[in-house]
Amino acid sequence: MLNKDYYEAYMLRSNMIYMPLGCYNEAIDDYNQALRVDPKNVEALTNRGHAYSQIGYHLQALQDYDLALILNPDAETAHMNRGISYMALNNYR
Repeated sequence: MLNKDYYEAYMLRSNMIYMPLGCYNEAIDDYNQALRVDPKNVEALTNRGHAYSQIGYHLQALQDYDLALILNPDAETAHMNRGISYMALNNYR
């Protein structure tokens, strides 16, 4: 069992194990835990958005990307992934 306040462990487990294996729901759970500890973690928001998009939840992904970009307007990965989710929703505006 991971220390619930050690958000870096959740981030590492998701980034190194769950995401590469395609275990997106497990990754989302870990990113949720990381965000409970550090709600302004742009990397966790962007990565959770990516996990949501991988299971087809593009609206949830867009919410995460938008919040990440409010916190850091220069977050390149959030910009790129947001565009991909918009394309998946056939929103080309």
